[in-house]
Amino acid sequence: MQTLTSDQKKSASVLLTAQAVFMGLVLVGPLVDRVLIANTGSLMKYTNIYFGVILVATGLILFLASFFKLDKSFTPNPIPKDSGALVTSGVYAFCRHPIYTAVILISIGWAFVFLSLATSLFTILLIFILRKKAIFEEQLLTAQYGKSYEEYMHKVNRFF
Repeated sequence: MQTLTSDQKKSASVLLTAQAVFMGLVLVGPLVDRVLIANTGSLMKYTNIYFGVILVATGLILFLASFFKLDKSFTPNPIPKDSGALVTSGVYAFCRHPIYTAVILISIGWAFVFLSLATSLFTILLIFILRKKAIFEEQLLTAQYGKSYEEYMHKVNRFF
């Protein structure tokens, strides 16, 4: 069981809150566009929708596969559970943070479906937050699992 400093606990809370806020903003981005930007139509009206739906569906499938693979180790908090186990198989054999990757795919897809400038900007900020959260989480995972996690980091990419 690792002991976390109050700064680490605060960082975890801030990152988790920021992620939740920007995931919510991504979802309401199209409404923000409707209020702030006149509806000017689209040159790629249907292509963007198909591409966006494919990204959202891929993200949802990846999220579910990741969630079920983690099982009892799952937590939205970047602080790993003491009772958790290091999972490196399944989708985790290809990507260290497939749930974050799924959220990114869903957010990008959502921006394509609605051709939403606001959603695109919120997605960029969400990606920045998820990257910071992943780096923070990796520090804690390295402290908890040591050399096993370090070797895993060298073999498998963070996101894609």
